Amino acid sequence: LSFTRTRRVRVGGGDLGLSHWRTTPVTLTAGEPYTFALEVRNSGPGIITAAQVALWLMPGWEAVTVTQPFTQGGGFRLWRGSLQPQETRVLTLPVRPRQWQIPQRLDVLYRDGAGQRWESRTWVAIAPRRVFLPLVLRQVR
Repeated sequence: LSFTRTRRVRVGGGDLGLSHWRTTPVTLTAGEPYTFALEVRNSGPGIITAAQVALWLMPGWEAVTVTQPFTQGGGFRLWRGSLQPQETRVLTLPVRPRQWQIPQRLDVLYRDGAGQRWESRTWVAIAPRRVFLPLVLRQVR
């Protein structure tokens, strides 16, 4: 037998692979805040001592916080801590979309502190806040 693909497997460690978005709205309105929920789950048999959850904001999103300004794309750490085996933690993520022309993507990056990384993303449709229709006036004789 000859195998061309190999994968390193950890036995007994933590596993954040089942972490996921808990809420995904159908359509958001540009400029209006919305709070997403993330479920961070250690589905492995080992303790994770240095878990990190980071949010990657694509251009057109802003985090609804006191200290984070409007972003042109960038990430910031949402949470850091430890998780026991089979422990689940729910994180809330308040964001505000600024653009509405195309569906927007939100990415979350998970790290277990031991070199393993995971990510999950969701696509969100954004409706314009207001729609102005052009008005054409003609002089009628």
